[in-house]
Amino acid sequence: MKQNISGFNFFSLPLLAAALIFSSLALSVPVAAQQQGRVAIVDIQRVLIHSKAGKKARESLEKEFKKKQQILDDKSRQYERMEKEFTKNLSVMNEDTLKQKSKDLESAKKQLVREREDFSDELRRDQEDLRLKFSKEIQSVVNEIGKSEGYSVILAKSGVLYVADGVDITEKVIDLHDRKY
Repeated sequence: MKQNISGFNFFSLPLLAAALIFSSLALSVPVAAQQQGRVAIVDIQRVLIHSKAGKKARESLEKEFKKKQQILDDKSRQYERMEKEFTKNLSVMNEDTLKQKSKDLESAKKQLVREREDFSDELRRDQEDLRLKFSKEIQSVVNEIGKSEGYSVILAKSGVLYVADGVDITEKVIDLHDRKY
């Protein structure tokens, strides 16, 4: 009966966030910078994994997930004990007790399913909030680097098929992000 919601792999959180951020990463740089033709790339996944704020947020989300998962696991074990006791005593219960225990068991099952769904929804909301926060922060940092260093275009690495050495500014983004956030 135990259903685990651990289908949410927090190590894939950076991948999800990178894909979502990449889709919303739009940069505006001055016309003078566009004429220089400098191009750089940023590995957003690496920023999320290696920046201090990314690590801290992931650890916090994982800690909260584990705490809530433990509560759900405990409730699942309680339900399983309730179900075993019901099955064990099935033959000795009178009709009224059987109906009441059956009703209680069904109610407990519905409550457990509802709590799991609520937990999943809350986890999705927390991940989305984290994605939005990082998207804004990384956008700000990338814009700052783009303007200050005269880049015409800064691309997310996940959308690039070829990158020459020397155009990856991910470390600069991580460093500036760590200082700012």
